[in-house]
Amino acid sequence: MAISGNGFFTLNSPSGYVYTRNGEFQEDQNGNVTTATGQFLQVYPPLANGGFNTGALQNLNLNTAQSAPNATTSGDVTLNLPSNATVPTAAPFDPTNPDTYTQSTSTTVYDSLGNSYPATFYFTQTATPGTWDVDMTVNGTQVGGTQALTYSSAGVLQTPANGNLAFGGYTFTVQSNASGTGDNSNAFAAANQQTAGVLSNGTLSVSRAVAALISGAGAQAQQVNTAQTAQTAVNTQAQNNVQSVSGVNLDEEAANLMQWQQAYQASAQALSVANGLFTSLLDSINGTYT
Repeated sequence: MAISGNGFFTLNSPSGYVYTRNGEFQEDQNGNVTTATGQFLQVYPPLANGGFNTGALQNLNLNTAQSAPNATTSGDVTLNLPSNATVPTAAPFDPTNPDTYTQSTSTTVYDSLGNSYPATFYFTQTATPGTWDVDMTVNGTQVGGTQALTYSSAGVLQTPANGNLAFGGYTFTVQSNASGTGDNSNAFAAANQQTAGVLSNGTLSVSRAVAALISGAGAQAQQVNTAQTAQTAVNTQAQNNVQSVSGVNLDEEAANLMQWQQAYQASAQALSVANGLFTSLLDSINGTYT
């Protein structure tokens, strides 16, 4: 064990009470929590009606013996009922049909043998504002008859004045959860912000705003994608046009080269023939004048 912050463990030793912050304890053969040297860890003794006697100390004993079970006879139900609740759409009350009651809450009860059972309380808004019918089931079976709760317009319980509701062999006290402890009211309030009009002067909810943002972003992304596709097509066409104007066809150029080569060879042959004819002509002329 460890102590957070200031303080000490109180130990009972042969020389009296001593104090330590060392939380290394063990259990002896009698169930007492002790230190390694046999000093007993001290605690306030519990009171029969709850709480502790802070004026005395005793050894902390881990009693592992199983106590005799006690059947549940009473309990407390702490909750808040909505002031704007409407009358259920279906009747009569049926614990298996949520349309016949307004809300419910559950706890656990025990029989004389220590067996546990789920106990559920069903609260139904009546046609009279501030008046509720309460039903109880244990392990799915309705117990006792329908009880009534009446609240003032300020939310103060009027009847029964002590809040006690009797269901067969059970008596449960209903009380308001004024502080909202453990009723998930903060969680419900936070969840309601998702659909409540909190933006644009109360006309737009967070969920609708997020949906509009996502939709708008998706539409803009689609527009950008379409524009990119169109621009790519234009760029491809432009490149094809440039290549069609400035490009060189090797096959065509090779054919032209062969034609020029043949023309060159033909021209050379024509010059050779002309040279022979010219030589013969000169020879003939020279022969005539000789």
